Order: sequence, then C-alpha cells, then structure tokens
Amino acid sequence: IMLQNIISIDVEGSIEGNVAIQNNNSIYKRTNNELKEIGYNIDVILDFLDKHNIKATFFILGSVAKDMPSLVYKIANFGHEIASHGMHHQFLHLLPNKIVRQHINDSKNIIENSASKKIYGFRAPFFSVNEKTMYIFDEIMNAGYLYDSSIFPIRGHDLYGFPYEKRYIHKMNNGLIEMPLSVMRIMGLTFPALGGGYYRLFPYYFNKVALESLNNKQNMPGIIYLHPYEIGGKYHKILNVDFLKNIRYYHNSGAKVRDRLKKMFKSYRFGTHIDFLEQNKFN
Repeated sequence: IMLQNIISIDVEGSIEGNVAIQNNNSIYKRTNNELKEIGYNIDVILDFLDKHNIKATFFILGSVAKDMPSLVYKIANFGHEIASHGMHHQFLHLLPNKIVRQHINDSKNIIENSASKKIYGFRAPFFSVNEKTMYIFDEIMNAGYLYDSSIFPIRGHDLYGFPYEKRYIHKMNNGLIEMPLSVMRIMGLTFPALGGGYYRLFPYYFNKVALESLNNKQNMPGIIYLHPYEIGGKYHKILNVDFLKNIRYYHNSGAKVRDRLKKMFKSYRFGTHIDFLEQNKFN
C-alpha cells in the first residue's frame, strides 16, 4: 500500500505573522478586508480539495475562529480535520508561561465550539517552541491535545528550528505525539522541504524528490503545510518590504501552487494528521 502523506493548512491572514515580527510580537487586529481575504482563500481551497477528493488538516488560529466561527464550521462540514494554531499569531516562546497556557486552552475551546467537534492537534504559530521552552509541550498535553506538529528539525533559520530533534513521528516522554515538519537530508545537511515558502520557492522537482525519499527510503510521510493565501492566491502585500522579502512571501502563490499540488495528488496519497495516526495505531 502507498504511504499516506499529510497536507495541512495554517489558517491566518497573509500579513499577520510579519506584523508580529515587525511589532514586537503584538496581537494583530484584522480588518474586514482581511477577513474577506481569508474567507475567499478558504473557499478556493475547499473547492480545490473537494475536486481532488483530498482531506486536509486545518490548523486554525483561535482569533480567526472567534472572528469567523461559521468558516470553521464550514471547513469541518467538508470533512476536513480541524486543529489549533494557537490563539494569536505570536511567538509562544516570547510570552509569559501563564499567557501561553491561556492561548493553548482558549484556542481549543473556541475552535471546538465553532467546529462542533473535538480537536486533537496543535501547531505553534511560527513553530515557536524551542529548547528553552519545552514546558509548552506539557501545556499542550495538559490541555487535552493528542498530537503536536510544531517541531522543525533544522538549524540556521532566523525564526525557528530544533536542530537535534528526531525527524520522525514519535511519542514524547509526556505521552504527546510529535509530528515534526518534513526535512530533506543532502550530504549531511538538513534542508526544510514541502512547506510554505519552501514549497513555493524550491523547484517542484526538489519537493518531489524530498517526498519520494521520505516515503521510499525512510518510510515516513511527507508533511506539506501551506497558508490560505499560498493556495487561494489572494493576499494583502506588506508595505515597505524589500524586493527579496517580497519574493520570499508571495512568489508562486495561487495557481502555481495549485498546479504543483495537483501533480502530487495524482501520484501520491494525501490525508489528515489524525487519519495518519489512526491508520498507524498511534492513538
């Protein structure tokens, strides 16, 4: 049987993460236009996934669920897995412990109420758990989540990375299941693959080779993660961003990403995080 790979969408507005970086990790207030952007992109994605008969995991910010509860319900109604992306798009490792706990718990309650179903997964905004804030995994476990997908086993990124962590799905000491993001090993070096900017900016061939190597050589699923604007193609440009950052954030968004996904959907199996865990008896 072909290995099931995983596709996930981190549901947030196109500029939220960058605003947090520029404004010292502050909470972002969405405009009506930005809510419309999210709604438009999600509709494109639901339609696209439906056409290809693919179910995905949607990691949704608690604040999006608060602003757009009917959107969360709609995604759940299409049969996709709903999970938490935290409360606001902020770096967790920079917040006080008490606030982190609150975000992890509040987002779960708000999202479950909007979706009318229980959620099992958590992914930190910016993958923002590091060696100094391992306690966050206990908070995730204590809040009642089954798995986490916040560890990026890479080094050298300006915002995140857990260079020495395991690259495969495993149970942590506290019982939480960790589903690390996909990486590709080339000549002893580790490169991120299959997600976000890496999916848009690296050639299609690189992502395909990464996926095949994970599946065939390591018997591991590839985890694709993307943001609504990267698939839907509608986004608000951040003002005053230099040329290179513009490419990093937006290049190949929309039709180009959908074409790449279409090719992958034809050749490989994809599904949700929770389906993978159930099929592989991780629960």
